[in-house]
Amino acid sequence: MVGGREDHESAGPRAKARASPRPMDSTSGEWEYESMMDSDERNRAIAENRRAMRTVFTFDDWLRHMSPYESFKHVVQSGRSRILAQVAPEATFHVTLAFAVAVINYVGARDGGGALVVSAPPEIFELTAPSLGLLLVFRTEASYSRWVEARKLVGQLVNDSRKMMRVCLQVGEESETVRNAIVRYNVAFCRSFMASLRPSYGPCCMDMRTELAKTLTEQESERIVNATSSPPLFVLHCLIQAIESAGAELRNRGADEICDSYADTLGNCERLFKTPIPRAYTHHSSRFLFIWLAFLPLALVREFPNVFEVVPAEAFVAVLLLGIKQIGIIIEEPFGVLPLEQLCDLIQKECIEAVSERKLFKELVNCTRGDEALKKEVASKLAMWWDPADAIASSRPCEVE
Repeated sequence: MVGGREDHESAGPRAKARASPRPMDSTSGEWEYESMMDSDERNRAIAENRRAMRTVFTFDDWLRHMSPYESFKHVVQSGRSRILAQVAPEATFHVTLAFAVAVINYVGARDGGGALVVSAPPEIFELTAPSLGLLLVFRTEASYSRWVEARKLVGQLVNDSRKMMRVCLQVGEESETVRNAIVRYNVAFCRSFMASLRPSYGPCCMDMRTELAKTLTEQESERIVNATSSPPLFVLHCLIQAIESAGAELRNRGADEICDSYADTLGNCERLFKTPIPRAYTHHSSRFLFIWLAFLPLALVREFPNVFEVVPAEAFVAVLLLGIKQIGIIIEEPFGVLPLEQLCDLIQKECIEAVSERKLFKELVNCTRGDEALKKEVASKLAMWWDPADAIASSRPCEVE
């Protein structure tokens, strides 16, 4: 039977894949055609681009960033730009259209007495260019605002982890097991927090079990991942239980407030990750730019005496505008470009150092006990930069004459 079920089943899996429709995206209501268009190489290039943007600046980086020759270096190294590599396919399409327009007008002008065959009045593009510029700028600004908010939330996570360690160090020596549990689950929460904001598949994947195993045992990591759909929240509950087992002292010192801040940070980051810029805005700005660039050569042919000069002009405009659009797309999802790995490594390093150097802290604080010579040296150091009489005088209110 032609076109029946039997013919469809006998056609093989490849024919079935072509014949069967793609499932609808429940969130957008559009066909998921991107999975058919995106190749592994393209995904890998995007992942490498986002990975290269995860930078933590040092003093040397800031000096290079402020160099007066930095602009020359950026122009010379344009061939290695990942942004330009990502916009190259669409820019090539528009340049090809410009070349086709140039050829058509060249042939038509040669056979028709010099008249242009296909063209458009430039006033159309002059009227729509400001609107297109505003669309691109507003979208990029909205994406940058999301990036700034995400960076502040991640910074809040780092600050809260330091506060938790300060509270944890106040646990007595008799509760060393509880203190170690708080330290381990404090680091585990930060790592599970990071892994929950990164994909678990693809070239830029991050496995939740692997991240948890860096501070917890493999058995603990496996049980946490299998027990819940939200490992960061589960680890946070474990941290709260460890704090409660230490007694009311830690809760009175602000440990509960730190856990509340952890929960707020996690919720705010999930809100940013799951809620993009309104897709209607993104789709319309993308269509606007595509159509504007596609028909731009029709207006440019009127401005150049040689119709083939349209091709480099179209390439120049397309690369610049598409680059602006691509930057907004990349930073719209900020957690893929933020250096979460380095920040989590910093948190774990600081926690380990704080616990291992706890005895050294006490020795430094109590170094003058029983040592009269050292007490005199400390007193002389204090006298060099602090005079009680000057301090009292500086604390008096100023008299107005």
